[in-house]
Amino acid sequence: MRDTAALLYGPYVLAALTEEKDFLHLPLTEETLDAQVEKKDGLHFSVDGISFVPLCSIDKEKYQVYVKVPG
Repeated sequence: MRDTAALLYGPYVLAALTEEKDFLHLPLTEETLDAQVEKKDGLHFSVDGISFVPLCSIDKEKYQVYVKVPG
């Protein structure tokens, strides 16, 4: 069962900008991934209203790399 995932875009690991301390739970599946991830400006994305940016661009923001998905 795979219930933990990370989002990648080409060579970039994407991180969710969030203050949450617990894992984020997102309803992402392989079948719906393209429809649920919205591309914003440049390398910025949005999933369920949560902003995802390349991990390498984060300085002092709080973030998460791994999210819980339906297993």
